[in-house]
Parts: sequence; C-alpha cells; structure tokens
Amino acid sequence: MERNIEINSIQDLITALDHFDSDDYYFRGEPSLHYSRIMSSAFRPYPLLFSSSEKKYIDYQEILDNYYLEIAHELLEIERDNFLHYSQHHGLPTPLVDITSNPLTALFFSCSSNFEENKSRVHLFQKNKFIDFSLFPKKEEMNLNNFFLDNEFTLQVFRKISDLSEDIKKQLLYECAQNLNPIKVGGKSLTDTKYIGIDPTPTLGYILKAIFQNETSSADDFYNKFTEIFSEHFDYDFKYNQKREKFRNALFIKEGKCFFELHSDKLALIIIFLINEQSKNMVDDFQERVMLPDKYAQLEDSYNVVFPPIVMHPSVKFERMKSQEGTFLFQLAHFNGNTRSYIGFSKIKSDITFIINDKKEIFKALNRIGINQKTIFPDHDNIATYLKVKHLMK
Repeated sequence: MERNIEINSIQDLITALDHFDSDDYYFRGEPSLHYSRIMSSAFRPYPLLFSSSEKKYIDYQEILDNYYLEIAHELLEIERDNFLHYSQHHGLPTPLVDITSNPLTALFFSCSSNFEENKSRVHLFQKNKFIDFSLFPKKEEMNLNNFFLDNEFTLQVFRKISDLSEDIKKQLLYECAQNLNPIKVGGKSLTDTKYIGIDPTPTLGYILKAIFQNETSSADDFYNKFTEIFSEHFDYDFKYNQKREKFRNALFIKEGKCFFELHSDKLALIIIFLINEQSKNMVDDFQERVMLPDKYAQLEDSYNVVFPPIVMHPSVKFERMKSQEGTFLFQLAHFNGNTRSYIGFSKIKSDITFIINDKKEIFKALNRIGINQKTIFPDHDNIATYLKVKHLMK
C-alpha cells in the first residue's frame, strides 16, 4: 500500500530517507497535488490553440518522425541511437517519464514551478519492481495491443517478470486481480454465466468473486487462496520438448484447449494472463460507454492496466542526464484498433509519496545548497534564466 509522508524542509526529507535505503528507489518530483495520475507527456491531452476548453491527444510518433527528418543529419550516431531519450530532453512528447536516482533533484522539480500552489509531491518507486527494456530493439511492439500475442515483447515481459522476486510477483498478482474485480463484458459481470469452466475470462471472474467476497489480509494470503482455487479450474503442462530442448509451460482450462504457452514459472504465467484480461476489460469498458477514444481516455475513471513498471536507460548519458542523475520510465498505450487514437494506458503507481509543504521556502533552501536551474540544466539558456530568477528572489 502506498505511504504518504509529510515533508516541511530539506532536513525532513533527509530524515525520512534515513528509514530506508535511497539507493533502492527512483524518484520523481511533480509541482502539484492536483495531478490525478502519473502520465508521460505523449499521453496527456493538450489544449488546442485558440481554444480555452477543447483538448486533444498528440500523435507523438508522427512528431518524432518529423523531428528526426529535420535534425538527424546534425546528430551524432549515439544521439540517433538514443533518439527517443534525446527527443524527451528537448521537450517533445514521448512515452517516457523522467525519474532520477537523486531525491534532491526530484525535490527541485517538485518545487521549481507552479508557485500558485505551495504544496507538491515527490514519488518514490522501488527499483526492484522494474523490468528493464533498455536493450529491447522492437519499440514498435511495446504497447498493450500487442501484448499476449506471439511476439518478442510478450516473451520478454514474461521472462523479466520471472526474474522478479517471489514477493514482488505475489504483490503484482494481487494488484492485477484487484484491478480486474469484477470482470465485466457488456457492462455485466461474468461471474454467473454458464461459461465458467469453459471460457477463461468468466472462469477467472468466478475465481476472483470467490476470493474477494472474503477479506484478504495480504498479498501472501491472496496468493495462497488464489492459486488453490485457480488450480481447480486451470491446468499447467510442463512437458519437456526434446526438439526445442525446453520445458513447455502452457495454461489450459481443465479438459480444454491450450490458450497460452510460454516457458517456465507458473506464477509469471498467471500474471501474464491477468494483464491480458485487464486489456480486454479496458476495451469492453470503452465500447460500453460509446464515446470517442480521446474522450474516453480523458475520463477520471477510465480503465487502465496494472503492468510492471518498465525502465528504459539510454546507452549513454547526455550532459543534462548526468547532472540530474536521471533515467526514464516507459509507459504503454492501448490504441483503438489500427488507429493512432488512445483508449488507455499502463498505470504508473509510486510506492511512497512525499507530500511537500511550503515548497517556496524549500526552493530557496535548495538554491542555497547549490541545487538550482544552473546545476540541474547546465546549458547557456538555463544558466541565463537562473541568473534572472536568482536576481528576482532577492
């Protein structure tokens, strides 16, 4: 469960960090308490020019393609190889979310803008919950539409979930199940249909209802109850295939056909199944509400998918990344069919949140210890802006 900790000064933050190892966390600062979700810049609706109310989503891939056409001839090879990260640092909308290993950098970002509000946030993410896709070459496959299909992205997600600790996998299973309860199609719960024991989706709905009608005290407690009931309805096959020299791990409805197959790790296989069921739930919720994708995605209660957080390190750190000790979280989108319109996204959820009070005074205190726009953004334009801001702070 996410924890909130009140921070009134830099010393409060340092004291709070004494209770756990800050090396085990990524940090992200946000300058407002009014953001309902952590979203990448690519998946935020932007106000139309000359309109005070209407908003729309940007086709970030089209913008990135055009940006590349304009500037690629001037880029170094290493900048072209890390073009998504390069574009993020130059202000283009991308699926990347800036995070840092330095809590004071995150504190600066939470306090350095939006001075109409005097409260802000710093999010903390446990590093050992992340799956690393830095070296994955097929970025075009990295979306929720392609998930659960016979492709390299799904296989790599499965393998990387398998590498997570048992405790983290159990927590991920619990969060996926909570997000699925109840499973609905056409706005109606599937838990009482005649397809239980025949079709995977209503069978899963029946299992979740059986568990959640009684209180579960922890992720461990949920895991034990879930796997016991799950094994009554689903079979696993771990047969060894001599030709492939691998064990087969397949998921079946009892006495039914194999509907998904991967190799090793029973718990990871169940998590993959539950992630896919969430995507199906999202599509059904969208279709049930009968509205345009842009309108649905902007709803406060639109359905999004619990997915293990993805970290995307560049192959080289640009100057600004060095000063910020930064890297990136990658957010997944679900597109409306073959269009570029979004209907939903992977959830980004922090483990701990620092609630920053009196951010104006903290902003001044950070400047006194040398954490400011000049040191965080060490380029000529930002140094000039810092000198102007410093003069106005006197």
